[in-house]
Amino acid sequence: KEKESANNIIQFVLWLRSRDISVSYEANLLRGIIKLLKYRFAKESNSDPLEGKNTFDDIPIIKEVRKLHRDANQRQRLAPRSSDESKKWITWQDYLGVTKNTKNEVLELIQKYEQLPPSERKYAKLNVERVYSLEQIQVAEAYQRYLILAILASIPDRQRTIRELEVGRTLIKDTETDCWVVKHGPGDYKTGKHYGERPAMQLTEELTPAIDDFLENWRPALNA
Repeated sequence: KEKESANNIIQFVLWLRSRDISVSYEANLLRGIIKLLKYRFAKESNSDPLEGKNTFDDIPIIKEVRKLHRDANQRQRLAPRSSDESKKWITWQDYLGVTKNTKNEVLELIQKYEQLPPSERKYAKLNVERVYSLEQIQVAEAYQRYLILAILASIPDRQRTIRELEVGRTLIKDTETDCWVVKHGPGDYKTGKHYGERPAMQLTEELTPAIDDFLENWRPALNA
């Protein structure tokens, strides 16, 4: 725990810098090292914050690493972003274009499947009952990709919304409008216990036949 013990950590950080790590990476790494050192010396520190001292101020190695961390934080505020933010995003028109192309892929796959004679359909080796062919599974997977994109285009919500969709619970068909809606209860988002049930988010009407078709004809193939 002596001050000199930080030399190995300093050498490690210098080695990382030689590999062109970002300042934010360095700051996060040092933050983690400090937490590890606090755990290691938790029973050896007598520093009392009530006496105006920082916790673990009596552990020299932690004081030294804290200096490194403060320096990294200061450099982080002035450092340019390590990646080009413009390359992380696509335009809304591009997104809608991808969604449309994915829909066309589904329609093409369905057409190929319907034109394929039953005798030429392929099945997985372990699929003894031969209920769903590989072609049906391929359609179902493409259909699922399209619906994920289309639902997010209709209601640009969190990706968690898509991951946790459950038919009959969070994905419900409104009997009045005959449209599908996404509905979240208090347990479906972090602040639910404070704000309760969220208002239902209606999906665009044109998605209704697609969701109906997927659930009735193709989704079972994904569970085969």
